[in-house]
Amino acid sequence: MNINLMPQETVVQRYSFSIVSITSGVSIAVLAVFLTLGFISFQQANQIAMTTVGFNQRLTLLHNEISIEQTRLKQQSNLGSMSVAGLPFDIEQFSGQLLQLQQSEVVISNMALSNGTVTISGMAYSLSALADYAEHIRSLPLVDLVSIQNAMNLGQSGGYAFAMTVNVPISGGP
Repeated sequence: MNINLMPQETVVQRYSFSIVSITSGVSIAVLAVFLTLGFISFQQANQIAMTTVGFNQRLTLLHNEISIEQTRLKQQSNLGSMSVAGLPFDIEQFSGQLLQLQQSEVVISNMALSNGTVTISGMAYSLSALADYAEHIRSLPLVDLVSIQNAMNLGQSGGYAFAMTVNVPISGGP
């Protein structure tokens, strides 16, 4: 004859520790997933912010370089006698207009003028922002043609690197 001196446990009492353990484990796993996703999102936002700061610093440096180069070119050449459709053409004013047209989603990193073609390169956060910028440039009265040469997806960092040309019919002075 077997005598059981242990008090009888109900099924709920017997498995309550297991249910609590499983629930706790699942809760910890869900919390870990949310923390990981939050950290990844924070890192991406931080990377975008750092990229934006870098582009803005580069833009400031390029604008200063452009101003210095324009001053040097005005002193050495006949930029003052350039004309577009018979009107005087001021490259400094035109480049200022191009910079003013850029929106927060478009950052210009390089701008060069050669034989009536302004080559612009930079970064756009979306293709629609790049298209809007090109359309705004087309609306300038001195612009003959705007052509987006290249728009390359930057992958994980987001956005697109682009190159475009803007044709301005420049002719030399008398």
